[in-house]
Amino acid sequence: MRSADYNLVLQQASELAGEEYSQLSAEQKRRWRGFISRRLREAWEDAYWPETMRVEERHYRPDWVSGTSYAVGDEVCYLGTLKYYQCTQATSSVAPADANEDPNYTNWYPSQRNYSASDYAATTAYAAGDVAYYPTTDTYYACHTASTGNLPTDTAYWGPLTVFDPYVSYTQAGKTEIGMVRDVYNKNPRTQRNWVSPEFETNENGVQVPAGIARVWIEFQQRAPLIQGEEYAAATAYAIGDHVQYTNGSVINFYKCTAASTGNLPTATAYWAKLEIPYIFLSYLTFAAYADWLRHDGQDDMAVRYDQRASAALQAEQMKASQLQPVTNRIEVQTY
Repeated sequence: MRSADYNLVLQQASELAGEEYSQLSAEQKRRWRGFISRRLREAWEDAYWPETMRVEERHYRPDWVSGTSYAVGDEVCYLGTLKYYQCTQATSSVAPADANEDPNYTNWYPSQRNYSASDYAATTAYAAGDVAYYPTTDTYYACHTASTGNLPTDTAYWGPLTVFDPYVSYTQAGKTEIGMVRDVYNKNPRTQRNWVSPEFETNENGVQVPAGIARVWIEFQQRAPLIQGEEYAAATAYAIGDHVQYTNGSVINFYKCTAASTGNLPTATAYWAKLEIPYIFLSYLTFAAYADWLRHDGQDDMAVRYDQRASAALQAEQMKASQLQPVTNRIEVQTY
């Protein structure tokens, strides 16, 4: 993706306002940051821009990783079978299934949309993998250790089962955060032609898909990047996800922490990622941010003129994306 630094947007907008870029005060920098940040999100979410779109394979739960400590109730996707399992007894080494794809019932049980089993009976000898319903707690339990006469609530022998809900969370560790969802596919639409687009919905959990599909490919718009954070301080311990403003000489940019860091400059790519703005938004952001500055300065009539110039710049980019590029997905403008 061709991108533009925040620094370039700020420089062009502030120069329109007659403010010397290299001499901006802390208050002026904060004001411009607010103008540019708000307008970036507006432009970003105005259309399904090719520069902001992704198609990624997603599983409904994190992939099982050997060495990870799993607690009772944790759910994973096991790539060996491409199925989902629920932890019934804590483990960090036992895989959800063996080489024959048989579940390892000592620690895991296959996740299901519905469970059925007879009521627990104290005289029944239960083996690992057996399931019993316990009316007292209105819960199904999977036996992980052979048991006779031990109540299902006894964690030394049983693990509770929860109904599996097939959804893709908007935020998954190590994955791109999902913004607006355009479509869902059962195969990669960029490499396959016989894909099917199942019905789906978005809700508070994420992207909800029908039962029976082990994995999906989601076409979505990345979330608009955040322009936020105070000036970088070398003595501060930064955690993953923290944002900072960093002024290198007269160049001002924003960075997101990608690995815990103390004393590592934001230019160190092992710890930080610089905010990158799609180049297609450069003209829009320059005019739109300046319009906000004019409005803040009480120059409403002039602000309207620059709002119009900003809108024209964005429409020109929409035109190029939808008509001038010979090979591209259709661009859809959002309506509100």
